[in-house]
Amino acid sequence: MARRSPAIDPELKAHQEWLGYLQPVGLVVAPAAMQDAGWVLTRSGSELIERQERYRAALEPLDETADPGDSDTERGFRSLLDLLTDHLGWDVDQLDRSSKAIQAHTKELPELGDTLTPTGVVPAVSGDGAQLLVMELPMAAAFDQKVSDGEHLWRASAQERLERLLRETGVEAGLLFNGSQLRLVVAPKGESSGHLTFRLTELAEVSGRLMLSGLDLLLGQSHMFLDPDGYRLSDVLRKSRSFQAVVSNALADQVLAALWDLLRGFQQADELSQQQDNPLLGDLPERDAQQLYGGLITMLMRLVFLLYAEDEALMPSDAVYEQNYKLSAIFEQLQQDESEYPDTMEQRFGAWAGLMSLCRLVFDGGGPTVDYLPARHGQLFDPDVYPWLETPWISDGVVLAVLRNLLIVHGERISYRALDVEQIGSVYEGIMGYAVRRIPGRCIGLKSKPQGAKKQITTAVDLDALLEMPGAKRKEWL
Repeated sequence: MARRSPAIDPELKAHQEWLGYLQPVGLVVAPAAMQDAGWVLTRSGSELIERQERYRAALEPLDETADPGDSDTERGFRSLLDLLTDHLGWDVDQLDRSSKAIQAHTKELPELGDTLTPTGVVPAVSGDGAQLLVMELPMAAAFDQKVSDGEHLWRASAQERLERLLRETGVEAGLLFNGSQLRLVVAPKGESSGHLTFRLTELAEVSGRLMLSGLDLLLGQSHMFLDPDGYRLSDVLRKSRSFQAVVSNALADQVLAALWDLLRGFQQADELSQQQDNPLLGDLPERDAQQLYGGLITMLMRLVFLLYAEDEALMPSDAVYEQNYKLSAIFEQLQQDESEYPDTMEQRFGAWAGLMSLCRLVFDGGGPTVDYLPARHGQLFDPDVYPWLETPWISDGVVLAVLRNLLIVHGERISYRALDVEQIGSVYEGIMGYAVRRIPGRCIGLKSKPQGAKKQITTAVDLDALLEMPGAKRKEWL
């Protein structure tokens, strides 16, 4: 039967949906944190439609000399303050552009011969300090393009400059604005950064209605200034980091579950290969159990490495790679297959061969140009270290189970870019310290969580050996 997805709260699903349209890079705001704060997304209704119509009518050509009637002219807002006051309900004085505020948040970088300066500051609601720093760029200037002109001695993008300014000042979040886009950047000191970008013309389209509502949810006056302590944007951004720690703990447990799925897959593959008179593992479990265990965790480490590299945009982005090799694309195809062939996923094969091809591609390199995917070599992807991994007998059902454990936590697609090095390290730690051995008879797995332990463990019990024991000694033997 098809796997039933766990029921998801409608409000949580709504937050996942609008964030999914924006495709945040790294961790910005967690749907669970917004739900926990009681934030409700306006999905429809006459008020939202009227607000979008007013927003659409306010879009203006970014080039003042352009013909307003020209549909090809790039549109947006020439003034960030107009967007904030007219469409997000801010008061004019809630964006502080005074020299005093700007000077207080200006940072010298003597080692780089440069100075980082915001163009505006959004003051904290209570007490001193700021909740956002703002950098307004020239119209249509790129956020991620490195600048190397005479004005900036440090060759860095606007995104990098704002991140550095946030970390230097201790302000956790900021805004980048270039007329056509508005980007919320989160860069807590000592943690990985994240950002999400609103393309302002898209918010005027019918398909962008949820994103417009999401913009109001994040930066509207209510959640910026009026809500009580613990429920404003700055609070929800901090809670999102706490929820991410919960996600990383859950992921560590799921990686261990993926290890069990992979072990099950190779047990089945070994049985199938024996039917073909070509045993896959042979006496390897008895002769060198550590080789077997090492191969399994190596495969999981490869997958985690690749998922992180894909989230960091370190892998090719052309159609050939995206459609045939990308892990998330393979996962989506397997999910589609499961919906169409729910009863035969354990009898379907092919996805594992795709994973092995990807691993060889990373090791040997390839592509139409030298720089497409350079050869990485190294032991992690070396096919000769664990040659038995390259088998055709791992079912699509097993691959789907493994990828699902690595990609979906609490019903939500996780971002590996949002995980800190320590959190990824804890994922690896969760699968260390085990051993693999073959039990010739029937066995069952008993799950338990010892007192004081962080993780649940599964103990395999040889039923035949248990039944051979005198009844009085079985409890002691267990």
